[in-house]
Amino acid sequence: MSGARGWTLGWGVLLCASLGLLAWWSAAGAREAALGAYGAALGVYGVWAWGVVSGREVPLGWAVGVGLAARGLMLLGAPLFSDDIWRYLWDGHVQLQGVNPYLHAPSSEAVAGLRTAWWSLINHKEVPTIYPPAAQGVFALSALVGGGSDAVMRAWMVAGELLGIWGLGRCVPASRRAQVWALALWSPLLVVEFAGSGHLDALALAGLIWALAWGGEGRWGRAGLALGWSVGAKVLGVVALPFLLASAWRGGRAGRWGRVGRLVGGASLVVALTFAPYFTGVIFGEGGTFGQGFSTYARKWRWNDGPYAAVFAGHEALLETASAPGGGEPVWRMDALTGPLGALGVRHVHEGREVVSTTFTRYEVASNLTKGMAALLLALLGWSLLWLRAPPLEATLAWIGVLLLVSPVVHPWYVAWLVPLALARRFWPFVLWGGSVVLSYGLRGDGGAWDVALRVVEYGPVVIWAGVEGVRRMGRGGGGDFDAERAGG
Repeated sequence: MSGARGWTLGWGVLLCASLGLLAWWSAAGAREAALGAYGAALGVYGVWAWGVVSGREVPLGWAVGVGLAARGLMLLGAPLFSDDIWRYLWDGHVQLQGVNPYLHAPSSEAVAGLRTAWWSLINHKEVPTIYPPAAQGVFALSALVGGGSDAVMRAWMVAGELLGIWGLGRCVPASRRAQVWALALWSPLLVVEFAGSGHLDALALAGLIWALAWGGEGRWGRAGLALGWSVGAKVLGVVALPFLLASAWRGGRAGRWGRVGRLVGGASLVVALTFAPYFTGVIFGEGGTFGQGFSTYARKWRWNDGPYAAVFAGHEALLETASAPGGGEPVWRMDALTGPLGALGVRHVHEGREVVSTTFTRYEVASNLTKGMAALLLALLGWSLLWLRAPPLEATLAWIGVLLLVSPVVHPWYVAWLVPLALARRFWPFVLWGGSVVLSYGLRGDGGAWDVALRVVEYGPVVIWAGVEGVRRMGRGGGGDFDAERAGG
């Protein structure tokens, strides 16, 4: 056995052993032990990846074998770190019974007769589903093939992930293809979040990667179809559209409108076809159930927020100087903004019906101010990337990365969107985040010193390193040429 094969096999055995223990303990419900195995897998990956990046030879066949074995082991476990998959199974289950999953929340009496043995495991039962139609199609297919099997559902996500990793090879020079494939296949974050927890992000990420790959090759119709699938599986993929449009437009005067038309037409076709089976005014119209689910998510949920938490705390401290008559909790009324707030989906349920929210507590005002600042930052970043003529892959990576850094909700599977793209562009701060984000599984959720310390360790090195590296690369762009970075691998 050659030195490269022995080196790869040795580290591969350690990685699979760690992930095998993780799968074993997840099936047993031993969360702390499983987290320890997760950390061990990340440590193994970190040492091995350092060697790969430093120039060690990677026998691709052996690396692929280890990656597939790791996923096979995780499929034998249970989704311990997330309960999202039970909602996926529920949505697929009710579709097979002829029920549109957007019409009723799982807790609704209208679907009480469809409850299953695992119904109690569904999260946020009172909220209508927020998962887009392309994902719903996969949920229904999984329910048809595997019934209520979470392993079958997770296998579909693994298939999507592997398809995306394959496409990643078309985003890099041939000389780096084996390295990027190996680094992605061995990533514990990707293995655990997709094979272990079965997150649908794998489906959307695969579409996004192929859209960027085909866009880079000038195959705009195919890029549009892939992007449409990504958006239909999870709306986040739409962030690549302006960068792909700009690239198509800059491809020369001849055929400019044809390129743009193929891109937009392909994406629109897939979105229309996936939305059509579920579309009704009750669901997607003004105040529809699809919007209710997204509104609840956007207004109420916070978890593992880093820079967002720091800015929010500053806004809340400033607002503490205000007080209501009699010393009570102050509120802010914004009746004049009823129209705009309604258009933004800022609503709540009052006396059994949904109404536009125009009265806000200190917490809500601080939250809206922080989100407004984040939106302004993202708008300026998008404009800068377009002005600098950043290629779509680099621009999409930068925009999604900053979006997550300023987001009020950051789960590990969100960061999984960044890891493959960061590997392709050698943007190591986000690869590091693919390891440190696992610390969020240790959060207690009480906002105490332990939670603050974990988030400082998770975010601190990433924010500093990403900021320095991002400024360096934008400076290298020289007002319009990121191709130097692309040519450099």
